[in-house]
Amino acid sequence: MPDSQASLVSTEQSLSIGLNASGFMDTFVIYSTFYSCEFDVFRFPFDKQRCYYCFIMFNYDSKSELRFNAKYASRPYIYDTSEWSLKLHEIHYEASIDSEFNMGLLYYNISLTRRPQFWIGLVITPTFLIGSLIIIGLFFGRGEDIVNNAVGLGLTTMMSMMVIVGILADSFAKSQNIPILGWYLIAEIIIITLAVLALMSSEVLCRFCSTVVTAACRESAESRYSTKTRNCLNSVKNFLREFLLERGKHSNVWLFALFILAHSVNLIVLFCLSLQRLVSIRNCLLTRPFRFQMEPELQHQNLVGVNWQDPRLSWNSADYGGIDHIYVNRLAVWMPEFYPCESSQVSIVSSEHSLSIGLNSSGFMNIFLIFSALYSCEFDVYRFPFEDCYYCFLISNYDARDELRLDPQFSQRPFIY
Repeated sequence: MPDSQASLVSTEQSLSIGLNASGFMDTFVIYSTFYSCEFDVFRFPFDKQRCYYCFIMFNYDSKSELRFNAKYASRPYIYDTSEWSLKLHEIHYEASIDSEFNMGLLYYNISLTRRPQFWIGLVITPTFLIGSLIIIGLFFGRGEDIVNNAVGLGLTTMMSMMVIVGILADSFAKSQNIPILGWYLIAEIIIITLAVLALMSSEVLCRFCSTVVTAACRESAESRYSTKTRNCLNSVKNFLREFLLERGKHSNVWLFALFILAHSVNLIVLFCLSLQRLVSIRNCLLTRPFRFQMEPELQHQNLVGVNWQDPRLSWNSADYGGIDHIYVNRLAVWMPEFYPCESSQVSIVSSEHSLSIGLNSSGFMNIFLIFSALYSCEFDVYRFPFEDCYYCFLISNYDARDELRLDPQFSQRPFIY
């Protein structure tokens, strides 16, 4: 379908088709599919995406005697990544019959659940801690110039928040909707800004009132009244100043309580919006350790000795002058194919036409191959920088009823580049 590409992993020359006496044919095919899916990133990084992939299979005319029966694995291999947990819900096949041709539609229903541990640990938690420390420093800090200290703390907070916003902006595609994590950061910036403005306003107002009271008392005491009256007015002045200072301290406590509450509510709202998604994420964590991440591609070459048996190719050596083994071309017989399980590519160093397979009278075959593998290795970064790597290959065989035996033998000391 549009925005998707499907290709065979192995070459067409190496594909073999089984044909029985009834005219039935079967083969084993591995497809590599590249597709694009529309994401709703509003709940990022707690989002769960649902993707539907459709593939079209064209058939022969229904009037002909040919029968088409596509079989697909009911439980295909699903590999999670460090960021996503994948789950296949259902596979649905529909046959659309037309007057001239048959068309089969194959639907895959796959869900992708994002693992939020990275964002919780490196974005949400630091943002919450930075906001908490800034609010505490604003209202409980000691300094001669509280206004300048508040402005300095506010600017420091803005710089820290902008770094986090930059990390977030580079992590997902641009869209018209801001995700909940983005709204959380915006709310944090607004809360810190209002806290700085509230503290500055409170401090400026207290200073202004104190200055006005002091000036009024001094003018009245010096110009109109006696010494006794001046002493009384000084007492009133000191009382008003102390009252304003205490009032300012109490107002700072209330402002601190207000903004630390808003700061905490902002975090609670973030997790409430993602609570439904978190349940699915916890259920999917057991499929694979979430610390894995994909790393750049590496190249690996290995010497592989492959042995297998096909009893249908056996013969009596006495009938052929004691010849108990021969060498046949690679394309003349079936040979097991090696497929990468994940983001890998495997190729044989020598050409297929130059490969020769040893075949003995019992139907046993053996060949010596040099594989060159280009793969994306998975690292457990929890033990960085002492992590190990592994990769996987899939070997497809005939049906067990064909009495084929496969015994791959790998060199114990492969060449690593």
